[in-house]
Parts: sequence; C-alpha cells; structure tokens
Amino acid sequence: LVHTPLRGRLTVVEDACVVVDERGTVRAVQAGAGKGDDSAALALAHAQGVEHVRTVVRLGKDEFLMPGFVDVHVHAPQFCYAGAGSLCCPPEADSGSKGPDEPLMHWLQSYAFPAEAAVVRSPLFAEGVFTQLVDTLLAHGTTTAEYYGTTDVGSTLRMADVCARSGQRAIVGLVSMDRLGPDDYVCPATEAVSRAQSFLDAMEQRAVACDGLVLPALTPRFSPACSDALLRGLGKIAAAHPGLHIQTHASESIDEVAAASRLFPEYGGRDLSILAACGLLRAPCTLAHCVHISDGEALLLASLGVGVAHCPLSNSYFAGGLLPASRLLAAGAHVGLGSDVAGGYSPSLLVNMRHAVCASRQSRPPADPEALTLADALWMATVGGARVLGIDSRVGTIDVGKEFDAVAVALAAPHSPVPRVVPGGWAPTLRERIVQYLLLGDDRNVQRVWVRGRLVGGTATAK
Repeated sequence: LVHTPLRGRLTVVEDACVVVDERGTVRAVQAGAGKGDDSAALALAHAQGVEHVRTVVRLGKDEFLMPGFVDVHVHAPQFCYAGAGSLCCPPEADSGSKGPDEPLMHWLQSYAFPAEAAVVRSPLFAEGVFTQLVDTLLAHGTTTAEYYGTTDVGSTLRMADVCARSGQRAIVGLVSMDRLGPDDYVCPATEAVSRAQSFLDAMEQRAVACDGLVLPALTPRFSPACSDALLRGLGKIAAAHPGLHIQTHASESIDEVAAASRLFPEYGGRDLSILAACGLLRAPCTLAHCVHISDGEALLLASLGVGVAHCPLSNSYFAGGLLPASRLLAAGAHVGLGSDVAGGYSPSLLVNMRHAVCASRQSRPPADPEALTLADALWMATVGGARVLGIDSRVGTIDVGKEFDAVAVALAAPHSPVPRVVPGGWAPTLRERIVQYLLLGDDRNVQRVWVRGRLVGGTATAK
C-alpha cells in the first residue's frame, strides 16, 4: 500500500491487508496481514464485524494499492479537442488561430467556446464526449474530478448523470457568463443567475439518488466573463447555500489579469478582490491557476481555506509564468492538481505531477530544498486535491474510516512503460519501483479502480 498522509513523505505499508465493508468504508488496514493465504485477512475482517466477505482481491508481485487521484480542474466539453492545435502541430497560416500557445482570450474564442456550444446543440455529441472523458479519467486512476460543464442546464445535468452512472466521484458546475463569449452561448445576467439556481435545484434530487457521490458547484467562468450584476447574483446564491462548492479561475494569465483590471477598476482589478466583494471567496472554493497572485493574496487564501487548482501543463502554454506552488503551500494554502482538459492536453494526473515537479525545479535555484518533490506532487494529486474540495476526511489516503477510493497498479502489466526487473544485475528497491511508476507509468498500469468500494475501471475490467 502506497500513499502520502504527510506532504513530502511517501508511506509504504508492506504486505498490507485492507478491509472494506459493504458501504465502501475502510474498516481496517494492517501491515503483514496480506502475507500467505487468506486466513489472516479473513480473521481481520471478522474482527472488524465484516462477517460475510464477498470478495478477496490479492495483488501479485510488482503490484501495489494507492489512493485514487483527485483532479480539481477539468473542462468536460473541451475533451473533444484535447491535444488539437498544440505547439507540435501548428495551424494553417490563414486560420487566424495559433493553438494553445496563443493568448488565453483568443484561444477561448478559437477552441473552447465553439466546442462547448457544440455540446449544447447536440445531446448525442454531449453524451459521447462526456462518457469518453469519464471513462478515460477512470482508466488513468482519477476517482474524483471537479468539472466545468456548459452554460446550458440540460447538457451540464447530462455530465452529472454520466459521472453518477459511471461511478466516479464528481463535482459538476454550470458555467455562468454574460459576456466575452459568442452571442448564442452567453446570456444576460438575470437569466444566468436563474439558470444557476435551476441547475442547483435539479442537482438536489440527483445528489440524493447517488448518496452524494456527485455534487453541484457554483461556477462563474472567470471575472472578465461576468458582469458585476452576475457575480453579485451568484454571491447571493452562495450566501444562501454555505456548503455549496464554488469554482472559478483567478490570476490565470497575463491577458486575463489585464482584462480583470480593465473591467473592474472599482475593486482594484484583482480577481480575488472582485470575488470577495461579490461574496464568492469562501470555502469550499477552487480557484484555478492563481499564477499571478501576490504573497498577500496567498496568505488570504490560506486564511479563508480557499483552494488552488495547480494546472502545470496548461500553465506552460497560457500563463506567462509559473505558479509558486511551494510558496502557496508554505503559506498554508490548500493546493491540488488539475489536468485542465483541454487547455492541458493530457487527462493524466501522473503527467501533471511530473510537470509540477519540473516547473517547480526550473523556477528555483539548483538543489533548493523548497522545490517540489515527486512525493509532494503525489500528495497534491491525492490529499491536496481532497482538501481543496473539502472531502479529505473521506478520501485522499487509504485509512480507517475513509471511503475506499483506490487504484491497484500493476508494474508488469502487458506493454507496461515501466521497465521489467531483469535478473542478474542492478535490482531496484520497492520504493524505486514505485518512483518508476510515478515517472514512467500510465493507464496501462492501472489494473483496477474502485470508488466507494465499487469496482469502476481499470484494465482488469476492460472487455
């Protein structure tokens, strides 16, 4: 069993036995009880009051258990163009678009808004995109995701339904915006507020039906795309629902910061000040990117318990800077990892972990002890993300009392990108094998995926 209860420290429990009850709750974790036959495991289960053991899953050599990943920033409708227009595939000279290396505002008009509008127009297209996305994330070991939907209630509810049907833990938000988008995609502030409330009302029954596995979020796209009237209207909804999740973007890129400054001079033109003035800066809240926040703003986020979605892959294209992740963590802020599909081309949090470490090391002096380590990145992809979403008492580690959101990793899976151990020469330690997976592994190594104890994905379930 491999997890990171403490940031920066990889904890390995060898020959562990994990007992999960019928509700998907971890009842026991004991080192050594996984050795030999099933007798010790069954005795441990019976000692915890689990009398009728339905299934015993025994991991083989070069296999281990770890918590599922928590992706705190995904644009669901954008998955249809993930990877399109990347730097290695430049557009036609006369297309007027530069792909992900162009300024954010132009890129949204070129890619994001047309894709999102296409999802709104066609329920069949929406169903296909959303189903493929959720299946892909589960295949990569992402058991929890926070999603942006569209500005349309029906298509965003469809996304929530796909998550519930697939068994993925999710937070799904209806995107609210009344400017900076195509006329057929945005709507007036009063209508946008009404849509947000209608979405929440419709999600209430769905959340009960899936026992809270899929929950709604209030989702102003970002300050420049929202008028003061819209933000204040959403702030009133937030005030009436103190436990409701909020998600938006903040200090994402140089051109986004400039737009916020131009459009909201009365609030000092800073995203955090704008959100705070409108009642939208409080926990639980996920702010994507935050690349250009100040030291004072980092301390403010920490004091409020507001989380940051660190999206290192998409930041390298759009941000015009690097997120000071170490500084945010040192300030006490909650920081998780986001794939930012499809500004980020990869849905894999393993890929984003690697980029987070590289970005941190490139932004600091050589051998700086404050640079992110791989253990830090794994913590952000599990515990950190769970804290951002306010669910770290339930998921993020494999501990007694938590829900069993977990992944079984097989290092020697067919076609595994992780090198097999060859006898007769250098032999890596167990920890080194785990690091090899974190740096080289992918969905081919994800053998089984459980959410709340239910098997929902992995190569062992593939038909």
